[in-house]
Amino acid sequence: MPNPDYSWELSSTGSATAGEFDVEFLGAFDAALGAVSFDGYTGHATTTAPFPLDTTSSFTIAAWVNYAAPSEIAAAVSHLGEVTGLFQLGVGETSQWWFMMKTEDRTGLDYAVWVDGPQATPGDRWTHLVGVSDQESGMLRLFLDGELAGEVPFGAPLRAAGPLTIGRAQFDANPGNFWPGAIDLVQVYLMALNPDQVAELSSATRPQDPPPAMPAPDPSTYAGGILNGTWDYVIPTEDSSVFRDALEVPDAKELRIRIGFDNHTWWQSFVVDGELMVEPGGVPAGDGGTFLIDGSVMIQANAGGHGVLEWRLEDDQLTVTLLEICNLDAQECLTDRNEILAADPFVFEVVEHTYVKSGDDGSY
Repeated sequence: MPNPDYSWELSSTGSATAGEFDVEFLGAFDAALGAVSFDGYTGHATTTAPFPLDTTSSFTIAAWVNYAAPSEIAAAVSHLGEVTGLFQLGVGETSQWWFMMKTEDRTGLDYAVWVDGPQATPGDRWTHLVGVSDQESGMLRLFLDGELAGEVPFGAPLRAAGPLTIGRAQFDANPGNFWPGAIDLVQVYLMALNPDQVAELSSATRPQDPPPAMPAPDPSTYAGGILNGTWDYVIPTEDSSVFRDALEVPDAKELRIRIGFDNHTWWQSFVVDGELMVEPGGVPAGDGGTFLIDGSVMIQANAGGHGVLEWRLEDDQLTVTLLEICNLDAQECLTDRNEILAADPFVFEVVEHTYVKSGDDGSY
């Protein structure tokens, strides 16, 4: 069995156990119990750049991971380009185990090839994830707990010049795809391991201790919960016709836009004559996702992209003003108000208002 070229046990520090690239822990993490555990919002580890892995040649990435909470596209290990992660090992857009590589350094799955495994179920168990880029055979392979989970043809890799990251990747040149749970023993091989070698590696390196629990997110990244609850904007009668038509409620007496914040998660929907609009399963009709706060800026993210807003809280009144909106499907970020209006005329009806707090419980 060959030795790894780079390795990190992540037992208490980010010191390398093979190679000379230590990692630095950042964000909300806990590395005190034999492995590192991340909060899924800010916690991660990173090497300096450039990390000397040639992603145009054959290589193998292995890691023991604990997937502790549901997530869409989360990276246990990634190697960053300028805009996005040029490979990601973790879970994909439908929470399936995956190993993904990019064909262009652009955000979005139109510029990616990946091999899927089964659905990743949140829990308290370790899973051995191994991604193999075999450029001699032109294949990507994903192994789970020593067994081949799938393979796809791929022969157009890009060279990554950024750091190797553990617990996150990036999109639109911003940190993202944070890992929700624990990671142990990340190993990098500058060769494509074969199935027998992967099975031997998985058998020989299984962690003896259970995964540590996820740490609490850093309160500063969600303003210490001061936005927790629901916030309403009552749509003036003279402005409500477009909403009545869109929502198919022509006879409604009162329409409200409601935003809910629950620590790092948010949602948006409408209240029609006192009743919150929900979809089957009790989920609000509007988009939701996660958000981070940095000073006066709020970054809201969902599966389709993200928005950057300026927020201001005065007593029980919350004012939000849109600064930028990024659409992953359209592959663009817009800051000009007229361009945003042309792309999504409905967006300003939701964000350019002052909301009044209507409740303390932001869950649904």
